[in-house]
Amino acid sequence: MQEILSYEKDQLKNKISELEKRAKDAEHQKGIMFIDHEKERAKWNTERDHIIAQRNEALENLERVEKRKESLLRENEKLRVERGKSQNQLFARRPEGNIQQYKQGVGAFFNQAGVSFEELSREKNQEETSSPKPKEDERIPL
Repeated sequence: MQEILSYEKDQLKNKISELEKRAKDAEHQKGIMFIDHEKERAKWNTERDHIIAQRNEALENLERVEKRKESLLRENEKLRVERGKSQNQLFARRPEGNIQQYKQGVGAFFNQAGVSFEELSREKNQEETSSPKPKEDERIPL
């Protein structure tokens, strides 16, 4: 009977040591898994931070582009108004009433162009007087 008890005692010791070894392996595996999980978590956080930085940069670029667009639209509208004013000045109609104001307006237009109205009038008169008009019999029929 002593032998049986000794045998059972050895088997139980072996079983205990095997269970302790399995528990130790499980603890080791748990530590490895925890470290791997923390590595993955750090990697995910890094990726998340990178994506957030890219998103913020894209938003800043979008904001900058929108401001530039608004600025260009304002400038475009301003230029349209200026172009409209200059076209209105270019094709000014002769006023019904005050001729003096009309002459001043036309004079200002020619001054902007760098030509004086008087100079232009003189040149026109000289062209008309210096070039003889063809007589009716000298005209070339069309």
